[in-house]
Amino acid sequence: MGRWANSAKGKLDAERACAGKPPKKEGSRVRDLEKRLAESSEREKTTGKLLQEKTLALTAALEQHTATTSLSGTPRVSATPSSAE
Repeated sequence: MGRWANSAKGKLDAERACAGKPPKKEGSRVRDLEKRLAESSEREKTTGKLLQEKTLALTAALEQHTATTSLSGTPRVSATPSSAE
């Protein structure tokens, strides 16, 4: 039998080696993920603001169009082609 083959001490030493501090690379990986998360959150916030501005502009344009159409007496475009006959 070899020196470390199937011995309880060999298994215990292997477990201790795995249970130590994480390698330094792990810390930099966590920092990188935190940075990417912060950047993503900032992009999401900016996109939300832009979407809200566009929604308000479209709502205002639709309200103005609806008011102009109802005041001028211009008939609305029908959804069905048969109603124009």
